[in-house]
Amino acid sequence: MNSRERSIVEIKQQWRTIKLEAKTKLSSYKKECSGTGGGPKPPSPDPETNEILEMIPQEFEMDSNNLDSDGLTLQNKDSEAICETKDAEVKTVDSDQIMITPVTSKGTTLRYDSLYNIIPSKVKASKRKLPLGVNELAIQRTKVLTNCIGSEHTLKIEQMRESHEWGRREHELRINNLELENRLLRNKLSNN
Repeated sequence: MNSRERSIVEIKQQWRTIKLEAKTKLSSYKKECSGTGGGPKPPSPDPETNEILEMIPQEFEMDSNNLDSDGLTLQNKDSEAICETKDAEVKTVDSDQIMITPVTSKGTTLRYDSLYNIIPSKVKASKRKLPLGVNELAIQRTKVLTNCIGSEHTLKIEQMRESHEWGRREHELRINNLELENRLLRNKLSNN
């Protein structure tokens, strides 16, 4: 983890980047699934991508028309769970079995036949590195900022939904008003 504190602007930019990457991964997965031909099924997106996609609702309402031959429907692939692939198994090697081969000044290597127990030497900290207590505070601050950005995003999405709903209701009222005006004009014409 980076020990430098990030500003809200940097965190928001990172969130935008993460969202775009998740949408790109899902798009490429859907393209590969709808491809024709034989072969193995494409690997599904990782669980982190699926979590991010669940947090991002569709910002636009999609209309579907069964009579439109130009449209391509994905047969509700968004609602079905995407199966996950297994992670690769990583074998760990005991530190006692690691062989050290130092390089001499001439470029040749000296081979030690004995096995060494690797003990890390004193770790040199960079000047930018913060003390441990400050690093934990930075982590907590980052978590709080991330939660704030998430709740801000949720509120913005809710506001978008409400404004969309108000726009739809306004449109329905205008249609009803036009229909009533149309009836009124027809009645006037039929009475004359």
